Amino acid sequence: LGEVRGIQSIKIPTKNLEKYFLSHFFQYVLHDFILLIALYLGIRYLLKKSKNINIYLEDEVNKKTLELKNMLTIDRLTKLPNRLKLMEDIDKFRTKQNNHLALINIDSFKEINDFYGHNIGDKLLVEIAKKIKNLCNNKNSHVYKLPSDEYALFTTKNISTEEFYSIIKNIVYYLQETKLNIDENHILITLSCGIASNEEELLNKADIALQSSKKDKVNIIVYNNKFDTKSKIIKNIQSMSILKEAIKKQRIIPYFQPIY
Repeated sequence: LGEVRGIQSIKIPTKNLEKYFLSHFFQYVLHDFILLIALYLGIRYLLKKSKNINIYLEDEVNKKTLELKNMLTIDRLTKLPNRLKLMEDIDKFRTKQNNHLALINIDSFKEINDFYGHNIGDKLLVEIAKKIKNLCNNKNSHVYKLPSDEYALFTTKNISTEEFYSIIKNIVYYLQETKLNIDENHILITLSCGIASNEEELLNKADIALQSSKKDKVNIIVYNNKFDTKSKIIKNIQSMSILKEAIKKQRIIPYFQPIY
């Protein structure tokens, strides 16, 4: 081999050409093999790291999802399940043979708030929640905190309406006979309660019984068909429609009698 255009070429004897080729060939192959192993290990590490990151992110997403769900279904003050959770559970167990629901409302709670203050009122709500939960220590029974001053007890226990009524009666009477000590204030309460058992639209029927309980000033009322207010509601809507139409078309004739 000689010079080509001024560039000095490497002079290798012909007899050593094979030896030179083989030694450099294996050197390059070994170098490439080491690089390949290093690349493989690097990729494997990154994939493992990526998998761990994905698992971590998935766990965080699940945790945040659970926290968000709890925020939506747990009452902030009492930490009891709220109305949304009650509706979910009623729907979930609607095919069960036994479904009993009681709505318990504190009478004149606004007056308690006004007299003692909202801080005492909140503590009272928490204390009542604890007592109701302690009195309903049953895996088939669940206590809920509804808006304002209302609680709910829902059970799928295999009992009759009469037995459920007896349970609620004991709870209501116990709470009414107990002095609730809140920050050195001894508070006595009265309660109104509506019960519905094995009814379609269970929550609605229990609420109708509760409103009847408050109206008639009776501690506990169990819903039955005589409380069906659908016809009354329809009549009221129709009467309101007629009245609005009469006012709009000036068909109202007022009569008055002066008082001396």
